[in-house]
Amino acid sequence: MKLELIKTLLENQLTKTTDETEQTELTNTLSEINEILDYTDRVCLITPDSVIGLLNLVTYNDYGRFRKSNGSISFEQYSELVRSTYLLDNLTDRNLNCGYCFLNDLWSDNEHFGHNNPDGTIK
Repeated sequence: MKLELIKTLLENQLTKTTDETEQTELTNTLSEINEILDYTDRVCLITPDSVIGLLNLVTYNDYGRFRKSNGSISFEQYSELVRSTYLLDNLTDRNLNCGYCFLNDLWSDNEHFGHNNPDGTIK
């Protein structure tokens, strides 16, 4: 990772410099880099397309059951379902809306062509 290389270079520079101002600047920069590296170890970044695929795989059957039993499912209902049932409360409304729109179209097509079970789940 490029950031690790920069960190190593700054650490090497810190051991060589005797200028107090430069030492302070290098120490502060290294502290910021360490915060970034710590954050990236705790966060998983995925693309919007992957979010849509994940939501499709994970929520399709629940979406279908809800829609079949209620006639429709609003974005707000879908959002609550995903955030409460799957603990995906860190997804943005924009990401959820992309998944919702994709599922809405896919489920409708599958329903039209007979690819859903009577309860709304996928065959």
